[in-house]
Amino acid sequence: MNLKIENINFKERYGFVRNGKGGKDRIFIIPEKLLRVLLQICVNRSKEEYLLLTNRNKKYNIRTIQKIVKTAAKAAKLNYRDVHCHTLRHSFATHLS
Repeated sequence: MNLKIENINFKERYGFVRNGKGGKDRIFIIPEKLLRVLLQICVNRSKEEYLLLTNRNKKYNIRTIQKIVKTAAKAAKLNYRDVHCHTLRHSFATHLS
């Protein structure tokens, strides 16, 4: 949740996570559809700002993201007990290959 706008390369369609899991830096690919959404989100914002902000302009904490994922899983009629943030990461990587 520490991703800032400056960590997104819109032209090359990738993002850069600093000090991710295990303290490692990581690069990730941004699909075209998501890129369009991100461009809209970032209009007229400083590159130093966090990419995703709450309605109070604060960065999200991990607990809030977990609740959002659970709520979305319930709405999709998935077994929400089996869906976690890591599930999304794994699914994205699986469908990317």
